[in-house]
Amino acid sequence: MSSKARARAPALLVVDLQQALVEGFPDSDERRSTPHLTSNVDTVLSHWRRHKWPVIHIQHDNLDPDEPLNMDNFPGNTEPHACAKPRYDEPVLVKHIGSAFTDPNLKLEERLKDLGCEEVVVIGMDGAQCINDNARGACERGFKVTVVADACASFGMQSYGEKGKSYSPEETHDAAMSMLANGFARVVGTDALLKEYNS
Repeated sequence: MSSKARARAPALLVVDLQQALVEGFPDSDERRSTPHLTSNVDTVLSHWRRHKWPVIHIQHDNLDPDEPLNMDNFPGNTEPHACAKPRYDEPVLVKHIGSAFTDPNLKLEERLKDLGCEEVVVIGMDGAQCINDNARGACERGFKVTVVADACASFGMQSYGEKGKSYSPEETHDAAMSMLANGFARVVGTDALLKEYNS
């Protein structure tokens, strides 16, 4: 790919598409939104690979050894999901907090600039947490950000208030995508994304 074309190619950030987050944790009935998440992820990832555009995988490792997203003690939970297994030539960054941009050791901003990327496209989990963290982190560093809503998913959440209102995964996801669309990112669906980047 020429340097001119490379500068226009957006990097795809594949965030926390790990086994237990996509399929559910063992012994938990918690469900996520976005029924077609895995097929949409596969479609977007295949499109990027076909065009030889940059793909960077970001995975979460909780440093608390008792937490189910600790890579050392719960490898079955934290391994990449089949829909988003990294290829040998795709970097994998392991973060211990929400945003990979915040960890100076990962040098994500530098990596993107070295690739000539001015835009990032974000897919993965969880919409209300790490997707928001990484999309906002990219925006704050001057990147143009696109989040693919139906290639992301969210879990439900509880209200902070004493009444303990519950929000469904769908309600949480809608709120998360709406917050990002309010000045931090452009939020689109898979079909619209591929139509735009079909060159």
